[in-house]
Amino acid sequence: MESLIDIFRFFTISQLIVLVAAVFRSEIKREQVWATAFLCMSVMGYLLADWEATHESIFFEPILVVTFCVPFSFWIFSKTLFDDDFQFRRWWWGLLIGVITTEYLIHLQCNHLLFPLTDEGNVIFQLLHYAIAFTFIVLAIVEAARNRGDDLVLERFRFRNIFLALCAAAIALTLLTELAFLNTSPPLVLELFQKVFIYTIGLLFALQILGVKAGFYKLKETKTSSPTTPELDQKMIKELTRLMEDEEIYLTEGLSIRQLAEQMNVKEYKLRQTINQQLGFANFNAFLNTYRIQAACDILADEQRKELTILEIAFQLGYNSLAPFNKSFKQITGTTPSKWRKQAPAPDGSLTR
Repeated sequence: MESLIDIFRFFTISQLIVLVAAVFRSEIKREQVWATAFLCMSVMGYLLADWEATHESIFFEPILVVTFCVPFSFWIFSKTLFDDDFQFRRWWWGLLIGVITTEYLIHLQCNHLLFPLTDEGNVIFQLLHYAIAFTFIVLAIVEAARNRGDDLVLERFRFRNIFLALCAAAIALTLLTELAFLNTSPPLVLELFQKVFIYTIGLLFALQILGVKAGFYKLKETKTSSPTTPELDQKMIKELTRLMEDEEIYLTEGLSIRQLAEQMNVKEYKLRQTINQQLGFANFNAFLNTYRIQAACDILADEQRKELTILEIAFQLGYNSLAPFNKSFKQITGTTPSKWRKQAPAPDGSLTR
């Protein structure tokens, strides 16, 4: 049994190495490359740290540090995969360092009794380790669920819940196995199941990157052509343009792609595919915002409507609060609504102040 576990352990490590190499050779965006590589390296660290042969090695401590990154790297990976506006925050470095430091202190306490505590006190340290891990798992799952309905990348839309559920289950299985056998070694059959599970997930993900079922990764350049049913796509785009430009349906607060599909009497998945592949949008809100922010610019430049507040304009354009309006406006125009209003061209061509 132990030999079989080691076989799957090194099959999985080899597969993850190939996966990292494939990611760096692919055309996906840089932040996703590094996030995927970070997650793969963290999982490899866990698999090696779990191998008894490394416990007496001089490399065990560095491997252990890499292992502590698994939940954090899983969260970052999910953000790069599902957040089309992903931007790395510098304070995340501090968060990562804090997680590693806390986990390392927990390791020292549980294995080397850094502080003289009772058995109950040591159990609290161990539970803190699991609490940190579960927190990041929950954050990753929330990231996958957030704005799911607005996802226009059809493969990613279909695959996100399945894949993330599998990944979360793999980590949860690991944590629950360790938690259930807190002071003893888990049964070998559970260890084998865990290694097979991680290997299977890695294989599924490798098939995605190698193009067997491409789709949910963001490429460096957005695909804008669809080889299928061009006449139907053109008809759909024409109707979509009419609803947006003539009927201004984008002003509807909380408008979803499902509601829009029902209005157009088309299948939701076909509308997603058309907006994504024909118009180049990966997110439904981003598509709506192109119309809403253009309308906002027109209103802000209109002297006859200068008495309207920014909040009133946001509500008129279908936003349910000011924050998403300000964020979208700055993403598209590069400035805030108030600054735009001050600098908007006046009728005589000068700038208002």
